Amino acid sequence: MKSYPETYGLEIWNYIDTLKRAGVHFLQNESMQIHLKNKYFRITGLELPEYTYKKFKRFVLHKENIEQLVGAVPENVYQILLAHNPVYFPAYKEWGADLVFSGHLHGGMVRIPGWRGVITPQALLFPKYSGEMTTEGEQTIVVSRGLGTHTINFRVFNNPELIVFNLYGKGNK
Repeated sequence: MKSYPETYGLEIWNYIDTLKRAGVHFLQNESMQIHLKNKYFRITGLELPEYTYKKFKRFVLHKENIEQLVGAVPENVYQILLAHNPVYFPAYKEWGADLVFSGHLHGGMVRIPGWRGVITPQALLFPKYSGEMTTEGEQTIVVSRGLGTHTINFRVFNNPELIVFNLYGKGNK
């Protein structure tokens, strides 16, 4: 995991140590297969390079970029992707993710009530995925508004949130 100490200091390493001691397993450009009640699925954690987060820039990500980092999606497996930045959902879908959990945009920092976020941490306007669950075809992205703030410490019409998601098979609840 890149911590960018020149920007963020070393606090991240204390945080990571605490989480690891609590049993959290970090998936940094790696995957693990999960088997529950005769069902298999795969969870992949994607850590994109720093240049994909530059302010005032729109980087285009493709399936091939993701495959270079984490490999291809195996056939006939339900693929869950943990990807910090929801802006790249089109590439995540192309790669083969069935369900994506994301955040990064802090709900757009400012939201228009009943619609969506206004501005991203990269200072880009009206992000398509900024703090909601969106299904496109057979693929879904869940974007958390998170608990914190970003560069400017404020939120407008944008309550902090922690998402709890329960997975069920078809017809099982």
